[in-house]
Amino acid sequence: MVAAIVSIVVLALGCSTAAWMYLLKRNFSQMAFEEIAAGGEAVRLKIAERVGRAELTARFIARDIGASPELASDADALAAYLKRLKAAGFDADLLATLDLDGAATAHAAPDWAGDMTGEPAFLDPLFPSAAAGKRSAGVAVCLPEVVCVEAIEAFYLNGAKAGYVRVGHVLDDAFAGEIKLATGTDYLLLRRGRGAAGSISFGALTTEESAALAGAVSAPDAQNSRSRLRLGGKPYFIKTIELKDAAGRVVAEQAIARGASDIQRAEREALAALAAASMLGLALALALGLLTAKRIFGPLGELMKTVREVSEGRLDARAPDGGREDEIGELSGAFNDMTRSLLDRAGELERRQAQLIQSGKLAAIGELAAGVAHEIGNPLSAISGYAQMIQENAHSREEHLRFASEIEREADFIVRIISDLLEFSRPSGDELKPADIRELCDAAIRTVSAHKAFTRVEIISKFAPDIPLIECHPKEIQQVFMNLIMNAAQAMNGGGRIRVEGALAPDRVLISVRDEGPGVPAHIKDKIFDPFFTTKPPGVGTGLGLSIAYRIVEKHGGRLELESSASGTVFSFSLPLKGAGC
Repeated sequence: MVAAIVSIVVLALGCSTAAWMYLLKRNFSQMAFEEIAAGGEAVRLKIAERVGRAELTARFIARDIGASPELASDADALAAYLKRLKAAGFDADLLATLDLDGAATAHAAPDWAGDMTGEPAFLDPLFPSAAAGKRSAGVAVCLPEVVCVEAIEAFYLNGAKAGYVRVGHVLDDAFAGEIKLATGTDYLLLRRGRGAAGSISFGALTTEESAALAGAVSAPDAQNSRSRLRLGGKPYFIKTIELKDAAGRVVAEQAIARGASDIQRAEREALAALAAASMLGLALALALGLLTAKRIFGPLGELMKTVREVSEGRLDARAPDGGREDEIGELSGAFNDMTRSLLDRAGELERRQAQLIQSGKLAAIGELAAGVAHEIGNPLSAISGYAQMIQENAHSREEHLRFASEIEREADFIVRIISDLLEFSRPSGDELKPADIRELCDAAIRTVSAHKAFTRVEIISKFAPDIPLIECHPKEIQQVFMNLIMNAAQAMNGGGRIRVEGALAPDRVLISVRDEGPGVPAHIKDKIFDPFFTTKPPGVGTGLGLSIAYRIVEKHGGRLELESSASGTVFSFSLPLKGAGC
């Protein structure tokens, strides 16, 4: 009987230990690879942020070269200019000017890059895009065996395209260190199987470790598999992500690595605790198992729940640590640090989006001003004529009074146009406000109607009477109406009707803007909302109107779409009845 009881206890403890270790390993591994997935997303966001920064820097420099042409050919002047940029906060690593054929005319880069003057850039997939006037920013091999995030922008001298500016941010050890600091995961960049950058020093790897890492990232199924390697004598979980350039070619492999030492240590500690508990008997083993489950699986469950919330987009979710100072507490703290960093990045992206919206608004104001100047000219001429007739004193008092009345009426017309433009150009506030969608549409129509493009255009506005107030940024929604109505008027060179209609759905307001123009060709429908894409001749459009309208509607929780139509073009968008909370 004793032997039987002992056998049952041993069997129960053995099964419990095996099951416990299986669950422990599975949960730790799942947790590690979810951290790796979050690290991969952080890398994607970081590269996207650098692409945007490179575009802004290239555009800024192209403008400066137009004012200082010597920068286009003098390498020393360009290098000094790059130093001034860095002192001002622009952190580009290399800067080059190219002629119209893509050959480098001047180059400023770190000493290890060498002299690149005269080297053609036609192999760079971004150069043909820049030459075609398209978006030209992304990942590229900017120097031999050096992977960069770069942007190419045309610069103009005396109104004619004279060359291009090439700005690059090297994906180096400093970049890998930023990823490590932001996510807690290590980042390794390999090109042709050789280390290009990393938060783990490639010099600290043994020959066997380097070969194993190169084999893991270059394996045929590397993108769909997970590896466990030793790097620098320490165990890591590894996930490989391909890094592609603008042409879709793989230029490097990225390895997101999460250290496994703490997990292995936690596994060993759990096994030791279970081995000690087995000597105390089944009752003590069960009690210890319950205690361990409470101390480990509870926090792990909360952490897993938080990870799922973050993966669904709730970057403000935080894992509770309960003041723990063990590995779980450290893991929770590291995860919270990562989510705070991601939230900061998301906030920065939102701020930059707001800046882009305001820039688009000012660009639209500039375009409107050109048309408004024509409309203001007529009343100014009338005012001048009436004033001259009054000065001649050759008319009766009644006629003088009529002249003065006409002057006042024309002046009121000018004041109304200028007032509408100034009101529209002011930045939006941060808080959502209740607004009448009909009034916003009418204000937009009043503002744009002074433009010369509306000389032979009739605007018909029809809204359902039961549409309630909506929570929104009123000036931004007014800008959407202005951009769509202006776009419709410019599409109808010979004049026609623009119909703006609003209807009420169960949970949102549906708006459509329809014109009688030639419509949008099928081959450009996928590009119509891209920034700086335009089919209008130079000086007529900025290429930002539809892109800004799309961003504003998306920011308010709606969606702007181009609908199919038998004739003309129809843009429709929806806004929720309750604010998006943006």
